[in-house]
Amino acid sequence: RPVFSRRNSRGARLALATGMKLSLVAMARLGLVASTFSLVACSGAIDPEGPAPTPSPSTTTEPTPAPPTPGPSPESIAWATCEVPGMRGDIEADCATVDMPAQRGKADSGTVPVAVYRLKAAKQPAKAQMWMLNGGPGGAGFGLGPYGELVAQTFTQSIDVYLIDHRGTGESDFLDCPKAYRTSQTTGDFMKKCSQEIRDSRGAKLDGYSTTESAHDVRELIDRTAGKDQKVYVYGGSYGSYWAHRLLQIPNVRVDAVITDGNCISSTCTFDTPQVFGVDETMGYVFDVCKDSTACAEKVGADPKAFVTQLVQKLKAGHCSAARISTVPLADVAHTIGAMWASGVMPTLYRLDRCNEGDVRVLNTLEQKLQEVSQRGPVKVPVLGPTPRPSQATDSSTALQLHVIASEMISRPAPSPASLEAKARGLLFSPGPDAYDITYFDTWQTYPRDGFMDGWMSRDVPWLMMQGTFDFQTVVSLSKTALPKIADPSLQYVTVDGGGHGVVFDSECSIAITEAFLANPKAKVDTSCLGEVRKKSLDIDARYTQYFMGVQNAWE
Repeated sequence: RPVFSRRNSRGARLALATGMKLSLVAMARLGLVASTFSLVACSGAIDPEGPAPTPSPSTTTEPTPAPPTPGPSPESIAWATCEVPGMRGDIEADCATVDMPAQRGKADSGTVPVAVYRLKAAKQPAKAQMWMLNGGPGGAGFGLGPYGELVAQTFTQSIDVYLIDHRGTGESDFLDCPKAYRTSQTTGDFMKKCSQEIRDSRGAKLDGYSTTESAHDVRELIDRTAGKDQKVYVYGGSYGSYWAHRLLQIPNVRVDAVITDGNCISSTCTFDTPQVFGVDETMGYVFDVCKDSTACAEKVGADPKAFVTQLVQKLKAGHCSAARISTVPLADVAHTIGAMWASGVMPTLYRLDRCNEGDVRVLNTLEQKLQEVSQRGPVKVPVLGPTPRPSQATDSSTALQLHVIASEMISRPAPSPASLEAKARGLLFSPGPDAYDITYFDTWQTYPRDGFMDGWMSRDVPWLMMQGTFDFQTVVSLSKTALPKIADPSLQYVTVDGGGHGVVFDSECSIAITEAFLANPKAKVDTSCLGEVRKKSLDIDARYTQYFMGVQNAWE
């Protein structure tokens, strides 16, 4: 069987954001009832092995691209009615495709079509606009439609929401390498073939499919769309926070306030270390909450770390071999489940330790479900009728993801397998040997580095940086490392204990904090409600349990 499917390549498993799950709170605010599937896979594949990562700069830099000349007036954008994914089914939006310079500062570089979607505020005229930048890298902007709908329809301040497909994904000239998928048998082979395939199809223009050029796209679209008295807000989640920070590095960009979560900013966002190496850090926070949770502590005891330490030794001796998941490195098990169902990690480990007949059945159901979700291919959605919609086949580009990571988020040469194996020693949640070799990135044909890469913004702009402690993709230490490097006196950092990868829209508390911040970005936000988020962070929704495990009770 070929190693690669379109949605389950090694590259896809490196994603910073593997598809945000829909917040039950967000859906409730819109008066909607969540379906089981929408809870789990709003957009993108979910990744069962889930390595992930962190960068080192390469040494060569090129001059910062020159700022483009002013673009056409707002009236030059030809908006048309279309539909984008919403909280429940498609919702009406205004859509446009704007030709942008492929490489600013190079007159003969050609153009790239950039797709933008506008969700109008319930109350018009809108007093503000919010640009929502998706993660990945490679996630299409229209994938944030559900949260755009939430902001446009329910936030007290009237806000028009703009979603943008990063160049190379969605409807912005989607990058793909179908021949590489069909013919590759190894990761290294795929990387060489995919890189060559997209280079052959785009030529020198491919050097413009970068974070910096995409940040300039946002800057130019803000200039074209924002009214004279409108406030301009930017939200970025995961790689979107990296993209938002790059936007803030551009001189004189018009931004009145910024909100980020799942933070992976500038040089902290490195893929030199797979994300799966951070499971120990995140599980430390899970252990702390487990100690204070009656349901969790009754099962695993007063010292969850000691419980898992004993389990690791038992698994090394062949414990619970009837459960297929027992042979998967425990770091991969925790990382994969934690990325989409953090409260399910401890029940999974408990069942793996107890390992009775019912547990084996549940664990095998869980393993099968993870495989099904990870290998679900893109759904082909035709563009028909007077209200076309973007195709779900373009909601995530692995080729674009690899292009950005290889070009600016990983050292050249990549860290050696020996160095990563040494780094893994001593980890409780130890990754498997598959995570040690990332040298295949060295074969990718990259775009040139520029002066923004690994740099840091320096300006006074209100910035609400929220970070969940149960974030298995972008761990807390990344944010804490970034904070002293960001020269912004108006930045407010908020730790959401028990929050996952994407906390802004995940609870009534975080939504209230966000709304209060936008109402008065210079005022200190009130975070007193976050204690309740922590208390509820290991509560288990039976719908998730039924979906993943096929039973109603995650523990029994």
